[in-house]
Amino acid sequence: MKDIPLKAKVICGDGHGGSVTAVIVNPVAEEMTHIVVQDEHLADHLVPLALVAETSEKEIQLTCTKAELEMLPAFTEKHFMPVAPEEYAMYQGGRWMSPYVVPLDTMTVPVDEENVPPGELAIHRGTDISATDGHVGVLDEFIINPENGHVTHFVLRKGHLWGKHEIAIPLSAIDHTEYDTVYLNIDKDAVKALPPVSVKRNYS
Repeated sequence: MKDIPLKAKVICGDGHGGSVTAVIVNPVAEEMTHIVVQDEHLADHLVPLALVAETSEKEIQLTCTKAELEMLPAFTEKHFMPVAPEEYAMYQGGRWMSPYVVPLDTMTVPVDEENVPPGELAIHRGTDISATDGHVGVLDEFIINPENGHVTHFVLRKGHLWGKHEIAIPLSAIDHTEYDTVYLNIDKDAVKALPPVSVKRNYS
């Protein structure tokens, strides 16, 4: 199992390819399956872990070229959702509109949707972590079992409720994710009571 530093620079076979914005995890198999790479055109692509050749603290090398990276499936897809005129912005195009005047045509607003494989979760570094009874901290990194390469826990290292010590939360405690939040199936007391986990970092 390769260490995957989030926010790392991505190098393709023919030069700089972009940066890592998220990882895709299968919580049942406890495996990381993909990384999400934002290319030089600011488009996000779903990259299978098999294309990762080497990693370091700040850099990930892929076996594909930049052109091949851009051909991989899009991770973020933009849709346009119709809205009623009265639901549109009060201030639009430099003029006050509703409730004084409203356009006759149906308006649309852009909505970004993440293309996450079925049964898997997209997790971003710095994502808020919420227990069943409220916010508990911010995700910083993952813990990997060196014997089988499985992702077993993720770590809250800063911004949580219990000081500066690290809290390792098992992957099984994830209920679901949204773009900016990981929701747990346990409450704050259960998070606080989690036993400590020894962590060995390859990066210093």
